[in-house]
Amino acid sequence: MGKHYRLEACPALPKPVQKPHPPLKVAGRGLPKTVRAAARFADEYNALPTSPGECREIRRRLEEAWEREGRDPATLTFSAMVRCSVGADRAEADERIRRTLARTGEVKDGPGPDDPWLAGTVEEVSEGIEAYSRAGVDRIYLQHVDHADVGMVELIGRELVPAVSELTLP
Repeated sequence: MGKHYRLEACPALPKPVQKPHPPLKVAGRGLPKTVRAAARFADEYNALPTSPGECREIRRRLEEAWEREGRDPATLTFSAMVRCSVGADRAEADERIRRTLARTGEVKDGPGPDDPWLAGTVEEVSEGIEAYSRAGVDRIYLQHVDHADVGMVELIGRELVPAVSELTLP
């Protein structure tokens, strides 16, 4: 028989048993059924790729649903999944955008103004993250589709994370 671990000593993260339960996340586009399910059962709602403006509206609907369920809207964690292509300078950012488009098969020059895509230099992507935060997003998941490009992951850790951690938000 294999090794047995006490919960406290278990190397798995998150821990396999959590009280009252593992964190439950519901993902969607803010439609009534997912909002209702999240209000009843979830610890977090994850908006699938949406713009900051759409996130603001989804947040409003979620808070109303939380109240209808007798839950404190302040306990709501609202996250968003957003595509990300960031470069240390304009040339690197443009190259990452081009590779992302090639990888996804999209035929266009780059992200449009309402695309749920944080693209550009570290400063530009930082400003985009700030826009999501102002729209009520508590946590953002950066979708990186060019998995061979670990340089972008390093850039996010080295420059973007420190840049956004210094933001002054409402």
